[in-house]
Amino acid sequence: MTSDDPNAYNMTLAYLPAAGVPHWLNKGDNAWQMVSATLVGMQSVPGLVILYGSIVKKKWAVNSAFMALYAFAATFVCWSLWAFRMSFGDRLLPFVGRPDFAALGQAFLTQQGFAGAYPAATLLFFQFVFAAITLILIAGSLLGRVNFRAWMLFVRSGSPSLTPSGRSASGAPTGSSSRPASWTSPADTSSTSPPASPASPPPTGYALHP
Repeated sequence: MTSDDPNAYNMTLAYLPAAGVPHWLNKGDNAWQMVSATLVGMQSVPGLVILYGSIVKKKWAVNSAFMALYAFAATFVCWSLWAFRMSFGDRLLPFVGRPDFAALGQAFLTQQGFAGAYPAATLLFFQFVFAAITLILIAGSLLGRVNFRAWMLFVRSGSPSLTPSGRSASGAPTGSSSRPASWTSPADTSSTSPPASPASPPPTGYALHP
C-alpha cells in the first residue's frame, strides 16, 4: 500500500478473515491477552526474584530468589500437565475438573478458548502467570523461614489447590462444562454439545473495505 491508497491507514483491515486464521479469532483481544500476561509474568521473573533476593539477609538471598524462580517454573509444568484442565476442563467434582493431558496437544491448544475470541494456548498462558504469581506472593511471607526442599513440595502440592478458584471464575462452579461448544479434548469423543455458533458480524460503525 502507498500513502495515496485510501486503505493504507485502515486499521479494520487487520480484522478481515485471512488464510489460516480461524473465523472466531479476534487478533486485538489475543494480542492484549498475550501482552498483559507477559507483563504479569515479568512482575514475577525477574521482578519478585530480584526483590526477594535483595530484602533478606545475605545468607538467605540465593535461597529466597530461587524460591520465586522455582515457583514460577514448577507452576508452569503443573499448570500445563493437570491444573489448567482441572480449572477449565470437564467436570469431576462441583469445584474441580477432571485432570488430563489434553493441554499438551497442539490440536487442543489451537482450538477456540474459553472466552471464544482467542485460542486455548493464550488462555493457558494468561491463567498460568496469575497462578504462578499467587504462589510467589505466598513465598514472600516465608522468606528466611522455610527450607527450599519444603518449598518445592509445597509448590507441587499447592498448584492443584488453585483450581477451585479457577473453576469458579470459569462460570461453571456447579458442574456444567466451562468450555465453549467447540472446546473438546481429544479423548472426549462422546460429547453431545451443540455445534459452535457462527462467527459474529463485525461491530457496527466500522467500514470494512475489500
